[in-house]
Amino acid sequence: MGERSYLEWTNSLFDLKQVFTKPEALKGVRVVELATLYLGPATTDYLGEFGAEVIKVEFPGSGDTSRYVAYQGFYYKNVSAAFLPANRNKYHVAIDLHKPEGKALFKRLIQKSDVFLENLRAGTLDRWGIGYRQLSRINPSLVYCANSGFGQWGPFSTGRASYDVLAQAVSGIASITGFLESRPQKIGFWVGDFGGALMASTAILAALYYRDRTGKGQFIDFSQAEGLIRAMDWTWLYQQLTGDERKRSGNRDVALGVSDVFRCWDGFIAMAAVTDEEFRGLCRAMGQSTLAEDPRFRTLEARQQEEHAATLLALVAEWALTKTRSELDWLGTEYGFASAPVLDFKEIYEDPHYRERGAVWEVDDPLYGKIVESGPVPKLSETPGRLKWSGKPVGFHNEYVFRTFLGLSSAELQALEERGIIGKWADRVGAKPPDDWDGQAGVIFPKASASKREELHMDIKEDPPEQVSWEEWIRPRNDPRRAPEKPEALEDLVVLDLSTGNLGGSVCSSVLASFGAEVIRIEPPEGDLVRAFSPYGMKHKGTGLGYLVEGRNKFHITLNLREAEGRELLKALVGKADVLIETFEPGRMDEWGIGYRDLQKITPGLVYVALYTYGHFGLKASCGKPGYDVIDQALAGCIWSTGEMEDPSDPKPFQVPTKIGCWYSWFAGGLWAAFGALIALKYRSRTGRGQFVDVAPSEGVLRLLNYYLSLYHLKGEISSRVGPLDQAAFPYTFVRCKDGYTTLAGFSDVNFQALCTIMENPELPKDPRFNSPIKRSQIEIEKVLHKILEEWATNYTAEEILKKVQEYTMNKRPGVVATGRVNSPSETLAEEHWWLRDIFTKIEDPEYGELLLQGEPWKMTETPPRLKWACRPVGRDNEFIYLKYLGLGPSRLQGLKEREII
Repeated sequence: MGERSYLEWTNSLFDLKQVFTKPEALKGVRVVELATLYLGPATTDYLGEFGAEVIKVEFPGSGDTSRYVAYQGFYYKNVSAAFLPANRNKYHVAIDLHKPEGKALFKRLIQKSDVFLENLRAGTLDRWGIGYRQLSRINPSLVYCANSGFGQWGPFSTGRASYDVLAQAVSGIASITGFLESRPQKIGFWVGDFGGALMASTAILAALYYRDRTGKGQFIDFSQAEGLIRAMDWTWLYQQLTGDERKRSGNRDVALGVSDVFRCWDGFIAMAAVTDEEFRGLCRAMGQSTLAEDPRFRTLEARQQEEHAATLLALVAEWALTKTRSELDWLGTEYGFASAPVLDFKEIYEDPHYRERGAVWEVDDPLYGKIVESGPVPKLSETPGRLKWSGKPVGFHNEYVFRTFLGLSSAELQALEERGIIGKWADRVGAKPPDDWDGQAGVIFPKASASKREELHMDIKEDPPEQVSWEEWIRPRNDPRRAPEKPEALEDLVVLDLSTGNLGGSVCSSVLASFGAEVIRIEPPEGDLVRAFSPYGMKHKGTGLGYLVEGRNKFHITLNLREAEGRELLKALVGKADVLIETFEPGRMDEWGIGYRDLQKITPGLVYVALYTYGHFGLKASCGKPGYDVIDQALAGCIWSTGEMEDPSDPKPFQVPTKIGCWYSWFAGGLWAAFGALIALKYRSRTGRGQFVDVAPSEGVLRLLNYYLSLYHLKGEISSRVGPLDQAAFPYTFVRCKDGYTTLAGFSDVNFQALCTIMENPELPKDPRFNSPIKRSQIEIEKVLHKILEEWATNYTAEEILKKVQEYTMNKRPGVVATGRVNSPSETLAEEHWWLRDIFTKIEDPEYGELLLQGEPWKMTETPPRLKWACRPVGRDNEFIYLKYLGLGPSRLQGLKEREII
């Protein structure tokens, strides 16, 4: 062909040196954020990486609580490393929204904006007169997203505080993570916050796509806990079909045969050999080729059986102990099975592949110098994401924002500041600039206005009180049961899903389908391997449980891409499509003549989405290894950061790095792919141009891992697993109670005092060991305090503790405490709140009968996502799709079937 090799081409296409010469997909989209901690701020951070103009609004003085969540009290130049990863590329302003003039100024900002994001407790802003009801009157096209722990309505919503640790508890994800011999495991990073933020930002992009067509804004209600429930793959379906509860299985994946984390000579390594070919490769590497012919192990279904898997994994574990991580990593490449070391954050920080891909990104910030953080996840060929600057002190951009966007003069700003309507930082570590700041570095100067500026006039008349409560008003408007009455955000899109052997691709197309895209799932004539991914080899009417969850809302056809005739049919379908998703090894589609270079000639507006563990460019893109969920988790630092601390005095087998109990990296990778596709579609709506979207699921999880890269860069310290504790905030933990485990979270001084008052130990905060957040975040102090908390909690059931907290809150006493049972899956299923909000749905599928599936976690007033059907058998929709798009009738299809093309 005379063209460069595939990897030469992709390395050039995604060259990081060219990032700042390319346009930004979300340029011109203005986002206002009024949020604290991470679930809200991370949502807008993801949008800001791709060019959205994000204005972060804080109260003057101390600002966002996340400014004071610091790893064991560590601050660098007065900034917490935990504040930075959720607040890049933003303009920071400070407005006192308790004052009428502050609300009026805020409304002026909203009038000129496209998106508003908040994560206060349900109904708070409505009570303040600046909620959706009020803001949508002054800006009907506003996309308003409210993130919360439990949603805007339902039994758990009103007045109940939530944090990431509580979302992990009540969703059930903690109860399926860890080892059966130990306790439920708190995931070692704020997965509900940063993962939930990704789900919220994806819904915002879908709403913007709809708004661009219709001019209509809408309200999005996103529940952090529901986001985790949705991510828990086959958990709920397994419970319905078997009557048994999903148990913790440590690092073993009970649905994939050989997939586990093994101790080796110098650490830990993840390995997976799922297909028969991969398993034969593993057996050859072990020097035991005959194992592949043993009837107990010959097929994937046999290897999934409990008794066979235990024997086989013991053999692999014994062999792995004789090798180093690098040897096993190399053997995976040599023999064709999946293997990857469990990386710590020093290794990730130094990894040249991650550096080349921008997964580890350096920002030369004018205030803080060089900062190293996780970079944007989806790599877009035309409109790549970028990090321009790090978080800034409270109110740092007041003058730039209010003069440039609202046209205020310096005199007007001074008057607003004198009256306390706007302000800046308090003289407090976490809020203020570095001590050696010169007063100029990092300042963005206002743009001069060419037109005559009008004098400031703010209508400070507040809206009259609403006639009904916020919950009564919003519930019928975003009740998911009304979805069939309403339009769908992506209903004009056609998506081709060619993903194979990777649930991440299926998750991507599930998300797009839930928002209304017509997804055509293309499998080989024998069906895709993912249909076999199921706990203990269990099938329901021929299909594994993992795929029954992610086959939703799709039309299923077959097509043999190994044959030239099949590839020509694909090209014809691409001529009708907007998005294509694939999960092949890099270059495979290109070899077949159906890669992006070929398909963009057919459809210049095509958004081509590729998912692969190592990505489609960079040093490791050519390794040829398969990738599975456990591999992605190992490469991302997820496994390294989760699990029980080792106790040299009393070592236990479960005191090891531990993976998340569900397929979270596949889920996160699929979400990032959908997010990237929607970013690319936003750009296409302006220019007509499609592009290549490259997603490495390992990087997708890495991006969610808090501040660990920044911490290593700034402090040289490798964060490690701490069991139920948290190295930046405490109390923020699980404790044993009378009937299991419960959550106790309240890490600020006022919240800790509230918790101690509830415990009838109000003098405890005066103890010199516990009298500041910095002291309480020291691990040795946390251990002591955790013991005190647990000694109290064991006298009560989880429900009794919740009632004590609610009684305290109802009396309007100061402080906020979050608590709730660490639920097993059956306990989560028993709670009415989730059923009322349709996060659990029993769907009567015409092919598979009644199935219990997760609903979608987004509640939207105009374009609610929906679950229309569960799954389809292989090739179920051949006749319908081939006739609709290519005009092929029954006789032509019969010929294609006889030639094994479909």
